[in-house]
Amino acid sequence: MLLNADVGEGVSNDELLIPYLSYANIACGGHYGNETSIANTLKIAVFNKVKVGAHPSYPDIENFGRKSIQLPRAVVFDSVKQQINLFVAQCDRFKIKMNHIKLHGALYNDVFNSEEYTKWFFEWVDNHYPETYIFIPIAAISYISTSQRKSALIEVFADRNYENNLTLVARSNPKAVLNSVDEIVRHVSCMIHNGRITTLSGEIKTVEAQTVCIHGDHSLAVSIAEKLATIIE
Repeated sequence: MLLNADVGEGVSNDELLIPYLSYANIACGGHYGNETSIANTLKIAVFNKVKVGAHPSYPDIENFGRKSIQLPRAVVFDSVKQQINLFVAQCDRFKIKMNHIKLHGALYNDVFNSEEYTKWFFEWVDNHYPETYIFIPIAAISYISTSQRKSALIEVFADRNYENNLTLVARSNPKAVLNSVDEIVRHVSCMIHNGRITTLSGEIKTVEAQTVCIHGDHSLAVSIAEKLATIIE
């Protein structure tokens, strides 16, 4: 499993974190970001030969994109399209390709917790950004077709606990986020070496994933990346 992280979010650790990654998911204006922040993050990623993707969200800077917003789907995805196009324009400046799209926060959960929205989103990306990979959580694998799976990068989260249905524990739960490097290493090692996740309630679930995510705004993000890079090697 290759490491990815959400970056370009105003946290001052991008230069330290990105060298450990295979994929950088760069905020592009919905929850954080503008032309300057995208360009600065792209420079770091290009220097470290890290593949880059757009990290769009609900247009909600106030809540950092981590609150569901009741808006018409067309309105939400007009915003998402603007965010991605802003990111692609900066990629063009550096003559690099957008490798993937990873939705952020509440939008990620709202889309991929729904079979209807998951299928629709894959079709939407294929229509607007063909040959672009889509990051998808393990709980949504059953929602997509065999042909769609070819463009999916299935991810698990290093620093988050899981429910028994393999969705993420809500951030409103004080146990949603893992805050110990040792605990996170055990969590991810089990995924990598045994293909299993122990849920918050103690159930053991089999998983198959291609990439593991570190939240760039986690206070221990760089330490986590350093440890996990050693495990993955």
